[in-house]
Amino acid sequence: MKYGVVFCILFLLLSSLLNISHAAKVADPNDPIYNDIEFVPADDLDNTFGYFVNRLNGYTIGTTGVYVFNDGGGTGTAAGAVRIRGMSNRTLQIDITNMQEPGTNTVGIFGANGTTTPTVWATLAEINYNGTVTTSGTQTGGITISEPHDWLRIGVKRSGDTSADFTIKESYNREAKR
Repeated sequence: MKYGVVFCILFLLLSSLLNISHAAKVADPNDPIYNDIEFVPADDLDNTFGYFVNRLNGYTIGTTGVYVFNDGGGTGTAAGAVRIRGMSNRTLQIDITNMQEPGTNTVGIFGANGTTTPTVWATLAEINYNGTVTTSGTQTGGITISEPHDWLRIGVKRSGDTSADFTIKESYNREAKR
C-alpha cells in the first residue's frame, strides 16, 4: 500500500515536471503566460497533441486603450508570446464580462516569425466586441486562426468609461507523427 502512495506521488511529480519542460519550449519562463500553459500529450483516440493557454482569466482591463497580453499586465514587445510553429489547429475562446457601460473591447491577434524572442509583430486581426449592453454585460466569441506563424500573441484593450473582465483561452494542437 505504501508503495502505491509513493508511486502516485512520483507520477504526479513527473507529470508536473514534464508540463514545465514543455511550457519552457512554448513561452519565456520570465513571462507570466508561462505558468498558464498546459501541455496535452497525444491521446489514443485521434493522435493529436498540443497545449492549452489560459492567457487571461477574468482579468480586469481598464480604458487606457493599450493592449495587455497576459495576466501580469504585460504590454512589452515580447509579452505573452507563445510559440505555435507546426500547430495546425489554432483557436481562441473569448469571454468579456462585467461591462458596466457601452465601449469597445478589442482583441488583437499578432504573429511573428523566426526569432526566439520576437520584437517585430504583424497585426493579423483586430476584432471589436462592442459593449452595447449595460450593467453586467457579456460578449463571447470564438476565433480560428488560419495564418501559419512561428509565434502568436493575443492582446486585449478597452475604450469607454469603465473596465471589463476578459477571459481568453487558447488551444493549439496537431496530429502526432506516426
